[in-house]
Amino acid sequence: MNKRAVYFRRGWKAFGALATGVLFLMVVRVNSLSPGTANCIDCFYHVAVARQGPAVFTAKTFPAASASLWATTFSDKELLFHWLLYGGGEVFNVLGGDAYSPPFHALSLLITGITLALFVLTAYRLGVRKQLFSVAALLVLFPTFTHRFLMLRPHVLSTGLMLLAAVACDYALRKEQYWPLLLAGFCYAWGYSNPHFILIPAIAFGIGWWARKGSRVWLPAFFGGAGVLTGFIMHPQFPNTFIVWKVQCVDVILNRIAGVGVIGTPSELGAPPLMTLLQNAVLPLLLFFNLLILLLLMKKYGAARLPPSLTGLNIISLIFTGGWFVSVRCIEYAAPFTILAFFVSLRYVAALWKWRAGLTARRLRLFMVEIAVFFFITAFAAGKIYIISAQEYRPASGFAAWLESRQESKEQIIANLIWSDFPFLYYAAPDYYYLSALDPMFTYAVNPGPVSHLESLLQQRKIPCPQEVSRLTGARLFFVSWRYPELQKKLKCSGYKVVYQGADGMAFSI
Repeated sequence: MNKRAVYFRRGWKAFGALATGVLFLMVVRVNSLSPGTANCIDCFYHVAVARQGPAVFTAKTFPAASASLWATTFSDKELLFHWLLYGGGEVFNVLGGDAYSPPFHALSLLITGITLALFVLTAYRLGVRKQLFSVAALLVLFPTFTHRFLMLRPHVLSTGLMLLAAVACDYALRKEQYWPLLLAGFCYAWGYSNPHFILIPAIAFGIGWWARKGSRVWLPAFFGGAGVLTGFIMHPQFPNTFIVWKVQCVDVILNRIAGVGVIGTPSELGAPPLMTLLQNAVLPLLLFFNLLILLLLMKKYGAARLPPSLTGLNIISLIFTGGWFVSVRCIEYAAPFTILAFFVSLRYVAALWKWRAGLTARRLRLFMVEIAVFFFITAFAAGKIYIISAQEYRPASGFAAWLESRQESKEQIIANLIWSDFPFLYYAAPDYYYLSALDPMFTYAVNPGPVSHLESLLQQRKIPCPQEVSRLTGARLFFVSWRYPELQKKLKCSGYKVVYQGADGMAFSI
């Protein structure tokens, strides 16, 4: 078979793996969401800004978040993500669809398809021969990963960007051509709020190549960082990019260390509960297997002759799988890199086990198939239940209709006392002003005193009088979504007048 035919065959196999993965995700998503709902909160904000177009997400101010730093100093931390949503949504609408209405299937599959394509590309470039099996393992073995992968949020694209960075690092060190890292860093600067994450694969693969390249292994980190810096400078909202990054990635950490509390802190930033750990127990088991293979390779060949890409993959997997026990978010990176490390490790298993125990390759393959079937059946049974029972969210459409019917002034501030209610409100009524946007640290940056005092009172379940809340927020209309019935009840009992009550929440006025 000539080289062209080989590449053609490999290309079709990769496309088949990608198409199968996207089809699986589409079936699960369609069957797990009701019409008019979404499986996450933030997606309503992201779709809202994409629907309004570049005039909103490329502007240097974001007036809708009136008490936030965004009001005067805005930089879209996920600009590339919103460009993709905007472009994909406009194309889908031209074809007769309605991309901007929940449950946002078309937009979600666009982003997951791009990230899954980057996973298949990474698998191909790093020598994974069974790409279909690797895609199936990624989407089936880890219920929490699959659940989060189906969300229409920038972290899905960030997973793909880190995979792209890993491929770029391996290519750069193998070929000593570093321009792909500049491109990867630039994309990360435009695509996600934590572009410095590119340093993780850069350093991990650098360690893997240390014995072969010496001090040159630090060049990927340098060029990746240079790409991020270039992306920040060439960003349409420069120099706000640096200000927003500092608040998002430095001030947040410092305030958490200092113990500054934030009402409604997402549970995804905390450690997973025991049941979630058990549902994803395959993750640490695969990591253990991968590290065992790496240690056996080290014993047989020596540390200097370890496969560089396998070492890099295992370091990334170890970092994020360890982080998974501290923060749920880490599974977004732990799952794909652990799977890649596993399938790359399989290339060395037969030789190692014959060396260790004299097993034949045929017996070994049969054993691995049995193990794989067991993992797939058990994980799929647990994962399907977990994914389909996910929480559903709806926008504050009823409240928006009430505002229009009352002809409420669009100049007034509507105080979302819980900052995470902002996406529901902004999607349904984007022309109004609100108190806080997605991250409360951007509100702290401008009004640390009043907002901290208000949230401290709410966390202590002490409801201030309506006049004090109005003084602290500058608002006379307050909204609390259906997710906080206890707070709604306390506000009613504390003298707040209910002016709207619906399935999406309650509104109060003074």
